[in-house]
Amino acid sequence: MLPFAHLIACSVNGMRAVRRTGSLAVAVSALILVPSIARALPSGSVDITPITVTQTTGEKPQSKVWKHAGRWWSVLCNSSGTQLRRLDTNTWTNVLQLSTATDAKADVKVVADTAHVLLYRGTASQLVSVQYVPATTSYALWSVRTSTVNITLDSGVEVGTIDVDSQGRMWLASDAATTVNVRWADRPYTTWSAPIQLASGITTDDIASVTAFGGNKIGVLWSNQTTARYGFRTHTDGTTPTTWTADEVPASQSAFTCANALGMADDHLHLAAASNGTVYAAVKTGCDAAIGEAVILLLVRRPAGTWDNAYTVDTDGTRPIVLVNETLNQVSVLYTQANGLNPIVYKDSPTSAIAFGSRQTVISGAWNDVTSTKQIIGSDAVIMASSTTQATAVYRGSSPSFTITASAGSGGSISPSGSVSVPSGSNQSFTITPNAGFTIANVTVDGVGQGAISTFTFNNVTATHTISATFQAVTTTFTINASAGSGGSISPTGAVTVNSGANQTFTITPNAGFHVQNVVVDGSSVGAQTSFTFNNVTANHTISASFAINTFTITATAGAGGIISPSGGVTVNSGANQQFTISPAAGFHIFSVVVDGVAQAAATTFTFNNVTANHTIHATFAINTFTITASAGSGGSISPSGAVTVNSGANQSFTISPSSGFHVVNVLVDGASQGAVTSFTFNNVTANHTISATFAANTVTFTITASAGSGGSISPSG
Repeated sequence: MLPFAHLIACSVNGMRAVRRTGSLAVAVSALILVPSIARALPSGSVDITPITVTQTTGEKPQSKVWKHAGRWWSVLCNSSGTQLRRLDTNTWTNVLQLSTATDAKADVKVVADTAHVLLYRGTASQLVSVQYVPATTSYALWSVRTSTVNITLDSGVEVGTIDVDSQGRMWLASDAATTVNVRWADRPYTTWSAPIQLASGITTDDIASVTAFGGNKIGVLWSNQTTARYGFRTHTDGTTPTTWTADEVPASQSAFTCANALGMADDHLHLAAASNGTVYAAVKTGCDAAIGEAVILLLVRRPAGTWDNAYTVDTDGTRPIVLVNETLNQVSVLYTQANGLNPIVYKDSPTSAIAFGSRQTVISGAWNDVTSTKQIIGSDAVIMASSTTQATAVYRGSSPSFTITASAGSGGSISPSGSVSVPSGSNQSFTITPNAGFTIANVTVDGVGQGAISTFTFNNVTATHTISATFQAVTTTFTINASAGSGGSISPTGAVTVNSGANQTFTITPNAGFHVQNVVVDGSSVGAQTSFTFNNVTANHTISASFAINTFTITATAGAGGIISPSGGVTVNSGANQQFTISPAAGFHIFSVVVDGVAQAAATTFTFNNVTANHTIHATFAINTFTITASAGSGGSISPSGAVTVNSGANQSFTISPSSGFHVVNVLVDGASQGAVTSFTFNNVTANHTISATFAANTVTFTITASAGSGGSISPSG
């Protein structure tokens, strides 16, 4: 520290470091030797056509621009609402309206292909999340949560910013009238915590900002114009949300008081975090530019948690932001050249040893509220600023270009090949050339096959692309003609082209109810095969398959006394029907019909429907019988008697026997008298009959001669 009790200005290569001793006599870093400064912002510049806006590119700690899928995007308002835009060469194209609000101030955090957008609108702010859609080179509402989330902030709030920690938790830092607060929400960020107070006693003009850094931490920086200092507290990811470190008071060892009695803190701040955990903060002091005091500073927190002395960036300017370029190991601070609408300027410094070069203009004209991205920049960047009604931007880098990755498989080449850089809007042709003995098999563009083409042109290139070519050896081919008869198929079929020396298999498939009858290869039968392979094909061939319907046998038999027709082993085609007729012989009847061992009705016909298996059918018969009812009256008997069963065609004799003292009076057969016979035979019986016999007692007579003498009579007489 310089031991002087008055204001000292050290000027080296255009840099001024202001030191003031006294009650707050501490130093702002000043380097006595400034090395050659490399540019952190990419060289080359393309002006982007301004757009009409209804809200500026503020607020100071916010970032409204990002890069994804090789394209730059932004969120700003117009009279229709809040628009997400894509940069196409040098113009912005509206791709998605996020809200109907025309006054929102956006802060964008990109996580992989998702962009979370805080639409700051005072106490009634909102969160909209969108995801990238490669097919349309655009964005759509986040599939995880398509709805807009309303977030109520504290009274007196001036601005809000967001970031996402390593656990996927989102943090929102904002100010209230006199306090600094954070809120948090876990995916999908619909429910937000109550405010957690990190600091109090700030003025209504102070603001705060949040950043994720170091791989596992969240940090919040705020201004405190009451103490004339900046504050910074950190939280370790995954710990209790209310657990935060003490205020680190950034660069307090180099704090100072300005000639106007104001200190190093004003409500202008912006954060950027390097991948190694270093935190950079571009801030503005309360000092007076008119007398050359330090106005724009860079505060640097090292990964170990220590803060460098504050680095003076410029003695004039307002609303600074900071960008980190790790490709070049550079840091850039961008700001409005002076209060009000003025050119947007910047200074670069190496990150290894902070030392800012001369002021450079990045956007000429009358603008303010410079904004860019939270991301670490590389070969290009987009810087935006606005007036009250228009937003302008500049693309820094070589003319916007896109990479077409061209590759070729063995057997040929594509020209040009490798990573081909194509200026936006240009055309790029590729030539595909097979080697001798090869031919183009296919050309694939962005994953879609284009066929065996030898050239392809990408027209009006506005995105990255891929093109790849495959080749195949030119070979002698032979034809195998494959055919199949009715009842089945062969696969593949028709004229099948086979490379010389290759193998080719054919599958023979019968239809339902059919079987392979024969396969003939080059005119010779190879039997009933279901597949056949031609090995090491060196000539043309033929293969044909024939099929036959499946048949089944129904074995039909009949016992004595009748027949079944057809009989024996009856062959039936698969799926066909087969009827059998059962006929008893004369004097017989069907006794039973048994099909596959199961008794059926004793019908004269039986039909097997849709035959798909072997079967049996057997018929049995029984001779017909008749009843001769034989009866005898008293005085004799008939034998046999009662209901006498007689087989059809048989004879049946009956014997009629009178009892002693009786004789046969008559024999009736079927009601007809046969006389007083003692036997009767029914011959060739074919019907029921009756036979009955009657008897009478035998009688003996004697003669009594009766006579009477004269004088009287006897009666009877004689």
